[in-house]
Amino acid sequence: MLESRLMRNTLLGLVWAIAAGSLPLHAQSTPPGRGLAFGEFAQAVIEGNIGLAAQKFNVAVADAAIAVAGLTPDPSFTVGYSAFELSRMNLPKSTVASVNFVLEDSDKRKARVSVAQADKAVAEAQLTEYMKTLRLDAANAFIESLRSHEILVRRKYALDLFENLERQTTGAAKKTPMPVEERAQLRLELARLRGDFYQAESDVVIADKNLNFYLGESKLNTPGVFAKGTLEIPEIQFTEATLQENALASRPDLAAADTALQSARAKSELARANRKLDVGITLGVTHTQPIWSIPDAGGTYSPGSYPMSNGLIASVSIPIPFSLSQDGDLRGPAAAATQAELRLKELRSKTLIETQQALIKYRLSHKQIAAYGGGTKDADILMQDTLQKFAGNATGFPDIVYYVRTANELYLAYVEALALSAKSLISVYQSTGLWQFDLQKGVTP
Repeated sequence: MLESRLMRNTLLGLVWAIAAGSLPLHAQSTPPGRGLAFGEFAQAVIEGNIGLAAQKFNVAVADAAIAVAGLTPDPSFTVGYSAFELSRMNLPKSTVASVNFVLEDSDKRKARVSVAQADKAVAEAQLTEYMKTLRLDAANAFIESLRSHEILVRRKYALDLFENLERQTTGAAKKTPMPVEERAQLRLELARLRGDFYQAESDVVIADKNLNFYLGESKLNTPGVFAKGTLEIPEIQFTEATLQENALASRPDLAAADTALQSARAKSELARANRKLDVGITLGVTHTQPIWSIPDAGGTYSPGSYPMSNGLIASVSIPIPFSLSQDGDLRGPAAAATQAELRLKELRSKTLIETQQALIKYRLSHKQIAAYGGGTKDADILMQDTLQKFAGNATGFPDIVYYVRTANELYLAYVEALALSAKSLISVYQSTGLWQFDLQKGVTP
């Protein structure tokens, strides 16, 4: 009778300790390191990510290409000296110097500049797409950090509960008796819970290190960085028509595809401009050395008849356009432009479908949250009730195992549903081109 009363009082104390939060649970301690709210994390990613910094140089390269495209062909300088006489006659030797120009059609230069400008627009659109995708991917990493910490808290909660039961019922410091088979079941349950806890700890480390990757060279990229916030994001009421309209106007991949189409069309125009003939002009001078005597047939020298002379050279060269008999240089760029146009149309159609799918998934995720949310409360009530019954010898230890497992499974499913909903919200933003948002507030500015 005394042992039963002692066991009941001890376990009731344990139950109320758990209910009051006096157990050393991880949930009530702040993780070491620095917690970042989503807003400052997202801003730090844009400022410090190394991949984004490298992507920006594509715009600088494209801008330099515009200056190069506007250049005219460089002139060339020719100089020569005739020093060997093939006719074996002692004829004057000449020095030639000339400058050669290519008169390029101005439409070619304009077409080249247009192509370079279109390529710069492509680079800028790709930079914007990279930036938006980076922020959305970083948001998913932030969600994963929150999720892993929430799971670790719950794993630690369950582990602490059973470790306290073990201290109260087994070992040298035991205060309450427990049958042999129940002690064995307790040890098995502790082994499983410890394995789950160590896995959860590993997941936390991996998720937090992923934040460091996105922060890059930001001053906030310090050891021990973790996501600070909650997964319970208020539901946003989206309108499908508005989202689709925004997607067609704002999606970065659509903008990139449109600039790629403009670039392809510009290259087609350049191909046509390149078929125009360029005229070459040569301007120069010749200098002929004098010969004052030449030998006759007998080898006798007499006064020569080759005085020193200077002359001007002027010539025009026009290409013979045999290559224009075929039009492969026109058909290739034209086909590429048509292909780019079709890809843009395909992407527009895909955009509308992806927007619908993302919105449907997001709405369903909140139904899942509602379903699990109610279940977790009931499961925790049943767990506490079972612990009290066990303390009063009204139920056995297997019931504790069952209801604690059930409560944990429902709670973890609830956390997964919250994380899935947050990621579904990111998918909505990604499918519609929205990216200036605060995940913790759940609203767009």
